[in-house]
Amino acid sequence: GLQNMQGRDPVLLMHVGDKHLPIDPAEVAAAPFVYPMPTREARQGCLAGKFRGKTMLVLGRERVLECDSCMAGRYSEVPGMESAVGCLRCPAGKYQDQPGSSACTPCPADHVTLFLESTAASDCVCAPGTYRPATPANATTCLPCPEGLSCGVANASEAAIPRPGQAATAPFPEALPGAMTFADAPLDAFYCEPQGNCPGGAPGTCGTHRDASVIACASCAEGYYEDADGSCAQCTGIGFAVF
Repeated sequence: GLQNMQGRDPVLLMHVGDKHLPIDPAEVAAAPFVYPMPTREARQGCLAGKFRGKTMLVLGRERVLECDSCMAGRYSEVPGMESAVGCLRCPAGKYQDQPGSSACTPCPADHVTLFLESTAASDCVCAPGTYRPATPANATTCLPCPEGLSCGVANASEAAIPRPGQAATAPFPEALPGAMTFADAPLDAFYCEPQGNCPGGAPGTCGTHRDASVIACASCAEGYYEDADGSCAQCTGIGFAVF
């Protein structure tokens, strides 16, 4: 603003951040001063999702010239905020892909986000207890975890089910302890008796020395026999037959 300092010529003070920068009166005289006009939203007091941006001292009073926006992934329900500190992160299960927003967009039903401050709809993944089917390839729905399987963590996907001998690289529907599945039908579980025959996990997973090609891991693998305690013991090469 224009201020008279102890009888001196008026000095124009430009407020930039937390500083007041004087402009030489000669410069003011050389070029007519054009008062920056506040934007419409600044005159309205910065709506929800916005906060005070550039300001200027005019005749000793601070005037807001423009409003800045909360960044994508954040929001504010309160109008007239002083700074970006009031911009809150979108909570789990919501996202916001646009800056300057007063609310976050909820993920579809049965979806969650893996982190706060999500900025895209693609951040919404299947919630624990559900999984994303492999077909169609662009499926956006989440299905309940099949019986006998566990989808205990978010973002489980049928497409992530590993083949026998492969390591899992992402969450997938896996057999519960006491159940087993086959690679060609990884969502169809067979319950095992006794349950210890099947530790659960990826398709084709059986207890120690049990045949993974047999339903419910009911037989010992080749070269082993079922001992009296139900475990599979290695054949010794000496046997007998009862007639």
